[in-house]
Amino acid sequence: MKTTNQIVKLTVKQRILMGIIAGTTFAGVLWLSNYFFEVPNFDSTMLIMQGIFFGLFMGIGMPYITQKTANRMISWSDKHIQLPLSANEELLLEGPANLYRGIEAVGGKLFATNQQLVFISHKYNIQRGQTNIAYKDIASITPRKTGNIVDNGLRITTHKDKKYDLVVNERNKWEEVITPFLEA
Repeated sequence: MKTTNQIVKLTVKQRILMGIIAGTTFAGVLWLSNYFFEVPNFDSTMLIMQGIFFGLFMGIGMPYITQKTANRMISWSDKHIQLPLSANEELLLEGPANLYRGIEAVGGKLFATNQQLVFISHKYNIQRGQTNIAYKDIASITPRKTGNIVDNGLRITTHKDKKYDLVVNERNKWEEVITPFLEA
């Protein structure tokens, strides 16, 4: 049984891009609320400064905090989310993951067995439950970028054209384990 607990580290370019997007969005929302709701007037210098500070926090501070707390969350997930295996099923790979259900990125744990992929959500989600995807139903597996920035996403497409978007650590390892079952 292998686990994938390697956290994806953002490059400087990705952090800067994330900071610019977050800061610009934050300043734009403040400006819109100021314009439409006539809340206490902020001058443009104040809006720009708040956007810059928010962008710096989201581009530098949040990735740092996330990396420091991720290991605690992963160890919690390892203890509390387990997959019961059938008699002829063997666990090949497991690790923390998110599965997009609509606009919600449902957090939990992904398991790859010799028969199927299984996603089990943790209890801190609005949409909870288990999703099983048999290998015989999978038409393709495609790497993708999360938010068009981070290389940690997988899109699984079934023969019935149903798409499952996942966010995983060590995406290449997941592809290596799943792909041989698709060619069989």
